[in-house]
Amino acid sequence: MSFKELERALQAQVCESVYLVTNGDGKRYIATPFVYGDGDGPTIALRQHGSGWVLSDEGSTMMRLSWRLSEEELEEPVRQRKIADALALSQASHENGELILSVNDSGLGDALFDFVHSLLLVDELGYPESSHTPRARLTQVESLDETLNYRHVLVPADMAVEKTRGGHMISIPEFKSRFAGLIERSLPQERIHFDWHDSSWDVECNYVVDCMINGFGPPLFLHAPGSNVQARDATITIYRFSDQRVRGRHAAVFRDSTKLTRKVKSQLKAVCEVTFDNFEEEEERIQEYLYTLY
Repeated sequence: MSFKELERALQAQVCESVYLVTNGDGKRYIATPFVYGDGDGPTIALRQHGSGWVLSDEGSTMMRLSWRLSEEELEEPVRQRKIADALALSQASHENGELILSVNDSGLGDALFDFVHSLLLVDELGYPESSHTPRARLTQVESLDETLNYRHVLVPADMAVEKTRGGHMISIPEFKSRFAGLIERSLPQERIHFDWHDSSWDVECNYVVDCMINGFGPPLFLHAPGSNVQARDATITIYRFSDQRVRGRHAAVFRDSTKLTRKVKSQLKAVCEVTFDNFEEEEERIQEYLYTLY
């Protein structure tokens, strides 16, 4: 398969915003619409290997971690385990600082999705508390309500409660709880499925939506991002659903879209049918929208 044919195949499997680019040294890279929380895009080099391919970050992901973590922090057992867990998502390997994944032609689209997700998850581990610099402290927010089956979320503790020009902004846990409550007050319980994934292909629950609402034709997948990371993950999930031809529509309710980077916000808005920029300010409009789903 030529590189042009490969590019067309990736655009068909992933999205039209995927491109193969060649630098001055003749190296080929895959450009995707996915970004880190700070707006930078991951490095994904493409190398031919026998009859297949190798995806490589060329050491960029671990380099990003080294900019934010000391060597001692990076080698902590808990962080090393989390890195291993992130790489297990795509079955990528870590070789001398480089993250790589071997794949054949037919599986390149799926492999690219999961490899990018692994890189983004590893990068997120570079924001812990440090004795060297004042960074955000990571605290684990337990399930808001076991009956809703929400996943644990890592939230920067000093960002869990923020200030806006209007005063106090709700924390991410409060936002998630109020979001769930609004849906439960607005729709019949049998149509609501929180923390939903498509078990027919996503056995590991890697691509999860905050709420799936069915019973009115194509289901509605409702995303509730409270941060850059959550908005970016929602965008990846939507593209993944499209790749797997999961039937349905997508909408997003932002905790406060003004707190997200422009690129992360615009990417999610581009793939959603409906978006609400601020949960607190638009709660009534959101409920009116949910009523239209009867």
